[in-house]
Formats: sequence, C-alpha cells, structure tokens
Amino acid sequence: MKNTALILYAVAFWPLAYFLVQFLLFKANEKRISLASKVANSVGLAGYVWLLIHWISQPNPAIHAEQFQILTIEDYAFNVNIYFDKTSAVFLGLSSIIGLLIVQFSSFYLHLEKGFFRFYSAIQLFLGGFTLVVMSGNLETLLLAWEVVGLASFLLIAFYRDRYLPARNAVRVVSLFRIGDLGILIAMWASHHYWHQNVSFHQMEFVRTMAKSPNLLLLLLGFGFLLAACVKSAQFPFSTWLPRAMEGPTPSSAIFYGALSIHLGAFLLLRTSPFWLGLPLIRLGIGSIGLLTFFLGFLSSLFQPTIKAKIAYQSIMHLGLIFIEIAANFHVLALVHISANAFYQTHRLLSSPSIINIKMRKGQFVKSNLKTAFKDGLFKTKLGWWIYANSLKEWNLDLLLSKFVFGIPKRIGIWLHSQSEKAKVKWLWPLLLGLPLTWFAGVSLFSQPSENLELLPVILGFFMVCFAFAEVKYIQRGIVSLFMGNLFLLVGIDQHYELAIQIQLLHLSGIVPSFLLLLFISTRIKNRHKEFSLSQYNGLVSHSPGLAVVFLIAILMFIGFPISPTFIGEDLLFSKIEYHDYLTSIFTALIYVLTGITGLRYFARSFLGHPFSNTNLKFN
Repeated sequence: MKNTALILYAVAFWPLAYFLVQFLLFKANEKRISLASKVANSVGLAGYVWLLIHWISQPNPAIHAEQFQILTIEDYAFNVNIYFDKTSAVFLGLSSIIGLLIVQFSSFYLHLEKGFFRFYSAIQLFLGGFTLVVMSGNLETLLLAWEVVGLASFLLIAFYRDRYLPARNAVRVVSLFRIGDLGILIAMWASHHYWHQNVSFHQMEFVRTMAKSPNLLLLLLGFGFLLAACVKSAQFPFSTWLPRAMEGPTPSSAIFYGALSIHLGAFLLLRTSPFWLGLPLIRLGIGSIGLLTFFLGFLSSLFQPTIKAKIAYQSIMHLGLIFIEIAANFHVLALVHISANAFYQTHRLLSSPSIINIKMRKGQFVKSNLKTAFKDGLFKTKLGWWIYANSLKEWNLDLLLSKFVFGIPKRIGIWLHSQSEKAKVKWLWPLLLGLPLTWFAGVSLFSQPSENLELLPVILGFFMVCFAFAEVKYIQRGIVSLFMGNLFLLVGIDQHYELAIQIQLLHLSGIVPSFLLLLFISTRIKNRHKEFSLSQYNGLVSHSPGLAVVFLIAILMFIGFPISPTFIGEDLLFSKIEYHDYLTSIFTALIYVLTGITGLRYFARSFLGHPFSNTNLKFN
C-alpha cells in the first residue's frame, strides 16, 4: 500500500515539481529549456508506464493513495487525495504522449521567439494541472488542479501579450472558465451538505447507494457538474470561447483546444457519473446539450473563414457526440472517442501552418463552402440564408452571453457608479468603511438580526464587487471596492453563523496582504503613467515585466488561487453556509466568481496589449 501511494503521488506531482524547477532555474538559454523539458516529459511518460503496469497488476479496478490532510478546523477537513482508474489511465496517457510531442514540436516552431521561456513554463504548468485533475481523488483536489489549468490557459492565450486581440480573448475565455468554477463550487457545497463529509472518488459504491433517492441537493450537485463540464468542453451556450482561444501559438492550440483541455469537461462527467447517473433530468440535460452542440458545431464549421476556427468547431461537434455517449452510459465508447479525437485534432492543428504555407506557395487558397452549398441546392430558401448567416456569426452566442450573463453585474455596477457620482460618494464610503470597521472592533451592527437583515451584508458585498466589475477609470477605486466586497461577505456570514477566529484569519490571510500590495502597485502605476486607464489595454509589461509578475501573483492571492491559504478559507467559508440558505450560497458564489474575473481583467488591462499607442482600442 505504501508503494502504491508513493507511485501515485510521484506521478501526480512530478509535472508541477518540474515546472517550479524550470521557472526558478532556467531563464534565457533556449537549448537548456528545450532539452530539460524533453527529459522531464520523458520521465513523466516513463512514470505513467510504470504506474500503468502497477495498476494492471492490482486485483482492484482502481487504486488510491491515503488522504494527505492539509487542514482541520471544527468539522471541516481539507484533504489531498490521489486516485487512478481506467478513466485516469486514458487521460494521463493522452497528456503524457501528446505533451511530449508538443514539447518536441515547439522547440522548432518557437525557435528564437522572445517568449520561448514563458511558453515552456505555461505548457509545463498546464501539464501539471491537467495531470493532477485526472488523478484527483476528491473534489477539493480537483478544484485545486482545475484552477491551475485555468491560469495556464489564460497565460497561453495571452502569449502574444503586446497584441490587443490575444489579451482581450484571454480575459473573455478566463471569464467563462470562472463560470465553470462556479459550477464546481455549487457541486462541492451540495455534496458537503448531502453526505455531511468529504466524499472521495474511491467511495463510489457509497455514493451510488446514497444517490438513489433524488432530492433538490442532488439536482443542484448534478447541475453544478454539468455547468462546469459545458464551459470547459465548449458546449452550448459556451461554444464560442474555443475559436477565441486560438490566438495563442499553434502548439498551445493543439495541446489545449484540440487534445486535452477541451476534453476536461467530458472527464468531469465521467469521473462524477455516480453522483448524477440516478438523476434522469441531469442525464437528459447532458444528452440534449450534446445533441444541440453537435448540430450547431457542424453548421458553424462549414462556413468559418479560418482553418483554426473550422478545426475548433469540428472538435466541439465531436464533444457533443461524446456528451451523448456519456449520458447514455456508454463510458468505454466515450473514452475511445476521446482518445481518437485528441490525436486526430492534434495532428490537424500541428499540420495546419504547413498546409497554409504550401497552399500559399502554390497560389491556392481554401475555398468557402458557400458557393458549393448553393450550387448543390442546399440553401436556396430563406431558411438556408438564415442558417448560413447564423453559422457565420456563431449563432450570436457571444452577444447572448454578454447581455444576459456578464451584462447583469455590469449594469448593476454602472448604476452604482452613476449613483456615487451624483452623491459625490458622500453616502457610499461611510457605509463601505463602517460595517467592516465595526466588525473588526467586535461590535455587531445586527447583534440580533431579523431574517430580512441577515443577508444584507452579503448583498452589499455583491454590489461592491459589481461596482469594481464595471470600473473603467480608476484602478485604485476598483481594488478598494473588491476588498470591501469580500469584507462584506465575511461580515455577513460571520453575523449569521458566528465563524471561529481561525476561519476568519484563514480567509483574510491572502486577501489583506495582497490588497495592500495591489494598492501600492496601482498607485505607483498612476504616478508614473498619467495616461493610464482601465478603459484600455495599457501594455505596461513591456516597461515593467518584473512588476507585472508581482501584480499577477498578488491578484492570484487576492482571488483565492491555490497559492495562499485564502483558497482553503473560501472553501471553508462556503461550506459553513447551511443547505437551506440558498440565497446566501448563490451570492457568495457570485462574489467569488466576479472577484476572479475582475482581478484578472485588471491585470490584463494594466499590463497586456500594445503600450500606449493610438492603435490601443478603448471600450467601456
């Protein structure tokens, strides 16, 4: 058993360990970075083969390591657990083989590229996060690794950091990923209250037995997993992020959006299937979304003007079929389909630059399917024109998400800005400072709150985060508003559930120091660059790359990324909310998600894009 645990932990954490070594030791030498990455990924592949042989020799269909307990407070425990079964074997094999291929390909493709080191660091960070996701043994470990994959995606999409579109699309994609994080948070909260313990994936027989009596909590749990899977696998209505993510280099497009990252949503459904297989409504939702995505992806792929966009929508189309297979409980078929699609799409993406180059040399260009379709009589009606126009516009899904998902908190924030401007913030800032200061002094404004007032601080926190979300002028005001919003959240939950001081300190341990650091950096930026504004991408990374790294680390600490105790503090705070208190749980999850989106947006607007030029686009 000890040997099994040692092998599992070694294979699971080797890519992340190498990422730290590479980040700290290898800086400018391209040959050293390339050679070290090839050796590290070869070691990872050998470790996978070793683990596979060990797993096959075991009598059980799955193996797991004993839980490594990081923290215990009251009835809460945060454990890291590693688990390996046939699903892990397939996905870990894909990441080991394709990861090594990408590292080899990139050494030639990105030769003499000034961001060579950044690219290899981001690739290794992604492989580390992906490996830990597919070997995670509980929801806590899965969320930790899920966040790492999201950060690596953001960094790779924004690889060409001095351009407007990569920076903008990186923010767009990571904003949708945070919505997926919301789904996992909801599922974790529902799981905690349904089973009253941290459920590990090796306890699936217990889960199947308990999940045979559906109720609202189980439906909420299944919905959370479905939401996270739809976002990560670019299913309807989140399909448009995948073509936007192609702004990064071709190798990252292959490893993320053709082979690995795009299939993580399907992995999540496969891994958590015992939680929702007994819920017909969730299974119907998975199958229906997969079917709708298949048809929309097929039609969109016919008329996309670029080869990468065509490949993206064809990959989305295959994921729709995989969702249908998972909903029908054909899990082995889904794993075979995932493997075939991953290798096929990787080959197509890696060969696409060569195909375009050959076509251009020969004077040939890829022809649109429009002429052929109408010549064959496929679209001679108004319906045909409507299908063509909407396929070309990607069914206006970006517009719908902007209006009905991101538009709601933005409109709330704009209204708050208008009210604060009218009142010249005379009524706003006393309220902002009064409640947290009263709380820190140990005096309760609502010592015996009525039911109508219990939720008030949490709602005020949500409003303050919306205020920061809509900020387009002053970065200091936005950072202060984010800080106040999170303080309001802590005040509200403490007033309701009387949190222990350890929980409060754990939650604030990353937020307070990062807030002070962000305030210092933003003030320094405003003093040095008078033309700085959040309404544009300022491109300050070209002037201050070191400051950009410090700012990003501070933002990650502030938003609860797993590099500070705040990550555990947020999970602990969320788990304290009772199962019947749906409004508090919803507002808490929204505050977490909007804080993450706003923080990364502030980083992108401050440091990415072309530095202070007339071509630097402005928008509200």
